Amino acid sequence: MYKFANQLLTELEACESVSITETSSGVYAIEVDLGGGWAGDYAGGFWGNVSITDDVLTFRTVVTDDVYEDGDEYRIEGGIVSLHYADFDNAGLAYTSELEGAVNRTVAQRTNGMLRCHGSEQGMQGMKSAEECYLSLDVDEGMPRNSAQRSTQTVAAVGAPLNPKRHEQVDNNNNNIDNKGISAGQVSQEHVTKYKFANQLLTELEACESVSITETSSGVYAIEVDLGGGWAGDYAGGFWGNVSITDDVLTFRTVVTDDVYEDGDEYRIEGGIVSLHYADFDNAGLAYTSELEGAVNRTVAQRTNGMLRCHGSEQGMQGMKSAEECYLSLDVEE
Repeated sequence: MYKFANQLLTELEACESVSITETSSGVYAIEVDLGGGWAGDYAGGFWGNVSITDDVLTFRTVVTDDVYEDGDEYRIEGGIVSLHYADFDNAGLAYTSELEGAVNRTVAQRTNGMLRCHGSEQGMQGMKSAEECYLSLDVDEGMPRNSAQRSTQTVAAVGAPLNPKRHEQVDNNNNNIDNKGISAGQVSQEHVTKYKFANQLLTELEACESVSITETSSGVYAIEVDLGGGWAGDYAGGFWGNVSITDDVLTFRTVVTDDVYEDGDEYRIEGGIVSLHYADFDNAGLAYTSELEGAVNRTVAQRTNGMLRCHGSEQGMQGMKSAEECYLSLDVEE
């Protein structure tokens, strides 16, 4: 349907909160409805606390085929969220504030992890006048691009993009805090103190319908993501042959630990695995680099609302110890 970025735009168009329009200049304008309930106060970052009057916010960006690097098919431009400060003359910047964080997470949720944002210094220029304020965001594609066309089995396994589960926080009186996926008004840490480390990440992951979290005896948090059913079948291979598996249901597993490598890091997400069974172990191609790996990566991102991103690990080349002990190994990023 689309002249470029067809897979990305087709999957974005299937998201309930996303609309796409081809402009007169031949680029594709994307709008993401971030929902209502945004008006209120937010803790500030480097430039003071923030209060906005907008109940509804919309994220806007464009996809263009005017690229910087040879070999790239398309480029996602920086995005903006127009807004109005309650007191323009004394307002703190949305850039680096809790509002920016909530917007970033909601864009990821409402695009099923396909778009990921982070604050841009361009946002420091987003206060031209009281009626022309905006939050500026750099935009990355949240799931690895896969130029190979998906097989029929892969599409069937992944299914339609999932609608993100709303994250309903509760206050100390057990009342719902009205929000649009993350928070309305200031995000307060006093509401979520369940985990010893990685509290924000784990609290938001726990709110995802397909995620379960368990503290182990060794003091780490084990995360399981139910990837759903319909996976059994054939997948186009990567470097090591085509793949056929017999598992109808797959589960992604990883752990979060406070045993970190770098000073200043609070926690670390370990590499993850997906256990599986090859239809013909003796002649099987590796799941690593195959269409199956790509489908698993996208589904983990969808089912964690973009909070976990995976890509194949060379460790996966060791995941064929025996017919009953096979796995796909994945590196995991937040």
